[in-house]
Amino acid sequence: MRVCVRMSPPLFLLLLIIIQYASCELPSFQLTTMNTLLQQLQTHNHNSKWNSSSQDLTNPCSWTGVLCNPNNSFITGLSLSSFSLFDISNDYSWSSRVYGIETLEKLDVSNNQLAAIAPPLLLSSCGGGLKVLNFSNNMLSGNIPSFQRSLERLDLSHNFLHGVIPDQITELVNLSVLDLSYNQLNGPIPYGIGQLSKLEQLILSANNLAGEIPTPITLINTLKRFSANQNAFTGAVPLGIIRYLSYLDLSYNRLTGSVPGNLLSQPNLLTVDLSFNKLEGSIPVNVSKNLVRLRLGSNQSSGGLPSWSFGNEVLEK
Repeated sequence: MRVCVRMSPPLFLLLLIIIQYASCELPSFQLTTMNTLLQQLQTHNHNSKWNSSSQDLTNPCSWTGVLCNPNNSFITGLSLSSFSLFDISNDYSWSSRVYGIETLEKLDVSNNQLAAIAPPLLLSSCGGGLKVLNFSNNMLSGNIPSFQRSLERLDLSHNFLHGVIPDQITELVNLSVLDLSYNQLNGPIPYGIGQLSKLEQLILSANNLAGEIPTPITLINTLKRFSANQNAFTGAVPLGIIRYLSYLDLSYNRLTGSVPGNLLSQPNLLTVDLSFNKLEGSIPVNVSKNLVRLRLGSNQSSGGLPSWSFGNEVLEK
């Protein structure tokens, strides 16, 4: 026997509101985790931007730096930048709390005093697969650790990391941004860098990197910015390096040979800086008029810029 229950319009709308309201609450585990994290940060980090007296403890999605999905039913991102985070004894572990948020995709802990990346954050199970990890402007030292392959953006810039860039980096095939600038890294760029077929920005500035720039970089058709200035790279500027690039900075290295004839002619180019190297030969005559900045100074090259470029103050020999 089939029974049909008809609800009046007001009752139906009330039910919809109740369902919608219930779906907009964080799971109890995430709510407990966030409130525990808040208490920990208040106890150990006096400059925390979270304050239990002013925060809505029932709605962490309203807190500074907390990102949630559209209906606020789970946490997707945390920005703890400039929260005065630092490393202390194991009885306090903000990272273990963060690790427990299974829906976490983005974590920004830049501008703190962290000396290490907690192991849980390196695991593939953390957050169900972190996509964005920002540890810039901290006090990280030692070698670059291994990271989970789900990462799409990794920023370790402005730290004290040393050693070589590990080959494991080339296995992070989902990376679109890799920033390792302003560390103390040495050795070459891994030859397998060409495996990062989704890479859009590769920033290696201000390290002690050496060797020749690997040619597979020229094959990454998504790469728009390559900055490797202030290192000790040698050899020639790779042919085809600007095939897809918009921004190229190889200044303050030890590059030799001549500037490739077609280096400056690609219409996608916006800025090129090859200054302070040991480049010789003539300056290419074919220069894209889309360039907004060109620096070739402090080399051993000869010739002048094309006549159309004179008077343009952003183009420098």
